[in-house]
Amino acid sequence: MSTPQPSDLIPLILSIWSTTTLLPPSIPPPPTFTPALLSALHSLALLTPAQPHRAWNLLSTYFHMRVRERRYTPETSTLDEADISKAVHSVQRMSVGMALEDSARRKSSSSSSSTIHDHMHMHTHSPEDDDDDAFPPLPPGLDIPTPATPPPIRVPCIDALREEMRAATQETNLRRREMEMMEEEVRGARARYEVAKGVAERLRSEVRRRGGMRVNT
Repeated sequence: MSTPQPSDLIPLILSIWSTTTLLPPSIPPPPTFTPALLSALHSLALLTPAQPHRAWNLLSTYFHMRVRERRYTPETSTLDEADISKAVHSVQRMSVGMALEDSARRKSSSSSSSTIHDHMHMHTHSPEDDDDDAFPPLPPGLDIPTPATPPPIRVPCIDALREEMRAATQETNLRRREMEMMEEEVRGARARYEVAKGVAERLRSEVRRRGGMRVNT
């Protein structure tokens, strides 16, 4: 299979995601989509077919995380290839974790089915099928119970869960910081309004005073 050319990647990504835009409004696009950037987006799209919002949520998380960590550095706040790479690795870790869980579930289900089949075969076995030299069946009181089948064992991918929890925590902290900045702006706007209101009151008083002086003269 030939490698897609950079000029073909944008329509290909849009087709895989079934969308009309590469990025949501919350993520500032770079000045130019370089071949490396498009290739990284294509890799992410292949891991999240028809799930653009899932990919965008991860991109938004890592983009805002990077901007917050480098808030005081002179850099342009646009999507970076590192943001996409982190999103790709996150999806890959989640896929590995889901595969491990599915594999453990299938093994447990197969073991349970085999045990049930053997148990049913043991109880449907006819005494006429026994050889003449076979031991007679045990009395009912001495039947050995069949061991209970253990419940399925779930094997979560701890690294993937830890990474997602860390990203969610950082995103929450980022949103909290944005709310605090908005509250500071509101308080500043209110203070400016009070100052302007005081200036307007003084101007009105001055106008009334001068008007009174003109009438008296």
